[in-house]
Amino acid sequence: MRLKFSYSIWLMPTGTVNEKLSPIISKLSAKYNSPKFQPHVTLIGGFTGDEQDLINKTEILSKKLKCFVVKLTNVHYLDQFFRSLFICVEKTPELMNAVKVARGVFGLPENKDYIPHLSLMYGDFTKEIKEVIIKDIGKDFSTSFRANKIHLVFNNEQDNIWAKIKELPIKINA
Repeated sequence: MRLKFSYSIWLMPTGTVNEKLSPIISKLSAKYNSPKFQPHVTLIGGFTGDEQDLINKTEILSKKLKCFVVKLTNVHYLDQFFRSLFICVEKTPELMNAVKVARGVFGLPENKDYIPHLSLMYGDFTKEIKEVIIKDIGKDFSTSFRANKIHLVFNNEQDNIWAKIKELPIKINA
């Protein structure tokens, strides 16, 4: 069961990828009266704790990670509110290592059900609506972005509000 209030670590696209995805998320949110959020890939989520302690752990994590490429693939959907309509993210060794390191820093157990993705829409919608949306926006989003920052985010899922608490750079590969 999801917590109404928790924290997560996000990877957020910038530049042209953000410029392409932000308007899609905004338009879908407006058209289908669904929550609005910034494009992101959740590295880890659903954890709680003292906010200053979590900021400290985020700082530690930022120093342990190295920049890597996040590869987006095709649009998919599930019958889940927070995975209603999303772009799949390739499980590259770099991404999966970042997840492992993050779980270690935050003291979280392994999550065998982790599905890396970038959501386009949250909500409870029929398969038919999702298929119409995919036909409209396209299925192939084969692109990538450089994960060069991590973001500690406060999740208020009771009111569908996500607030960035801290943004930190990731080391550039030597």
